[in-house]
Amino acid sequence: MLSRARAGRPCKLLLTTFDPDVAEVSGVNVARVDALPPTVARMLTNRFSRMLWISTAIGATAGLLGMYLSSHLDVSSGATIVLVNFAAFAIVYAATAHQGTTQPRIGD
Repeated sequence: MLSRARAGRPCKLLLTTFDPDVAEVSGVNVARVDALPPTVARMLTNRFSRMLWISTAIGATAGLLGMYLSSHLDVSSGATIVLVNFAAFAIVYAATAHQGTTQPRIGD
């Protein structure tokens, strides 16, 4: 029954990812959407389902690599994970910055 009730309303994550202006007008707090893996995934695809998988893979890889590096460098694990996430963001941004932005379709 819950899925039927929600079928007519767009998901908050979908709104904030693809159209933050509409999300803000709809009452969704867009200021808290600041995680790097979803941002990197969004730069790589316009499809929401693919973005979820890419974001999960980036987050898991950054976590594993960050933990590995922090144990070998004897530094804070949290900061190292954040730096690995930022490195992924910087690499993808540099590789995709020349493409410009496109307006994705919500249904894709």
